[in-house]
Amino acid sequence: MEGHELKVNVSSDRKVYKVRQKARVHVKVRTSEGKTPPSGSEIALAAVDEGLLELMPNQSWEILPAMIGRRGYGIHTSTAQMQVIGKRHFG
Repeated sequence: MEGHELKVNVSSDRKVYKVRQKARVHVKVRTSEGKTPPSGSEIALAAVDEGLLELMPNQSWEILPAMIGRRGYGIHTSTAQMQVIGKRHFG
């Protein structure tokens, strides 16, 4: 799983922002080896009020284990035998 992790560094021009105030941030992303991600890579960034994070621990940010965890097999099969039975006349 370590090969899929990214090193993310976020810095802003201020430590505290007021309600509805715009924030200017600098996001630096590197691969686990410290290299620049491949061309065309995308990131999703979410800004959350620290007060919300203090209400309850949020484990939803830990998405990597959910994305690359082991999953069971999902196999669906079907046949058309019930469509054929009773449709033919042999006499």
